[in-house]
Parts: sequence; C-alpha cells; structure tokens
Amino acid sequence: MRADFSLRAVCENLEVSPIGFYAWSRRRICLCVRVSADQLLAREVVELHAQRRRTYVSPRLVEELGKRGRPPASAAA
Repeated sequence: MRADFSLRAVCENLEVSPIGFYAWSRRRICLCVRVSADQLLAREVVELHAQRRRTYVSPRLVEELGKRGRPPASAAA
C-alpha cells in the first residue's frame, strides 16, 4: 500500500489523523506480541499439566510456573 498511496491520502480518505494511524499500527504490533506470548504460555501450561500426570490444578500450575520465572497474570498486567 505504501508504494501506491501516500500516508496523507490514505488518512484523508479514511478520515483519520496520521497520529491516529500510527497509534493504531503500534497497538496492532503490540497485540501480535501479546498473542504470541499467550500461545507460548498455553503450550507451557499444557506440557506442565501433562508432565504432572494431569493432577495439577490452577493454583499448583501457577505456583510451578512462578518457580520457572513466570509471574502470576495479575502481576504481568
């Protein structure tokens, strides 16, 4: 798109400011990073649960993840 249209033209047609466009694009990148981190955490939880013969429940999983260096969800937010 950058090769075909200037940022000014795109913003005028979409009725947004360039600052608004850049803010949106940064949020989109941050969201991708967050989704990747969530997927990695989900895989780690599934593996840990399987390693513990599927006997660990939420509090024990949180404790074990904390020992591995993962902060609780409330601390990460």
